[in-house]
Amino acid sequence: ADAMIPMVEDFYVGSGASIRPSDEELGRMQFEYEQRWNKVLKASLPDAAARVQEDLKDMEAKLRDLDLDGVRQLLSSPQFVTMGLRIAPRPRAPIQGAWVKCNSDGACKDAFDDAQKALQQLEEWCFSNRVEFYNTADQAQVLARDAGVKAQLAKVKAGLDEPLELLDMGKDAVKQIVKAGKNL
Repeated sequence: ADAMIPMVEDFYVGSGASIRPSDEELGRMQFEYEQRWNKVLKASLPDAAARVQEDLKDMEAKLRDLDLDGVRQLLSSPQFVTMGLRIAPRPRAPIQGAWVKCNSDGACKDAFDDAQKALQQLEEWCFSNRVEFYNTADQAQVLARDAGVKAQLAKVKAGLDEPLELLDMGKDAVKQIVKAGKNL
């Protein structure tokens, strides 16, 4: 292993990183979090599906850039979690908001099940294939030093057909939800 042993001098260098947000920042973050959830839970089915469609467009670019944690972060946002997805390592979330109505209607339910399954499989693929780094500086150092990590990333990039197909299946299913949701 080529791991470097940290020296005492390494600990005396400050990076300007914040250990904990201030109480004001925590309050603002909590307020914004609650606002996002309230907005999603009160949204109509067409609005909820439109938000999901927008995020699905962003996911393709993140997948192609191998930003698997970015894809998982989008999937862990309220508009996807309310669909009843399980974002590892957390337990499956209940179906909430506009998705409850969709899940109880015949035509919408079939499309919803397809979207839910495709997005769940996408999340699991991203979780299984991610490469973890402590931060961006660590990522740059590891990628600069280790050809093995670059080879692993190339292997993941070569296997992108499966998640891109799952993403397309999810997009198609959400389009069907939009069509079926107009009748609800």
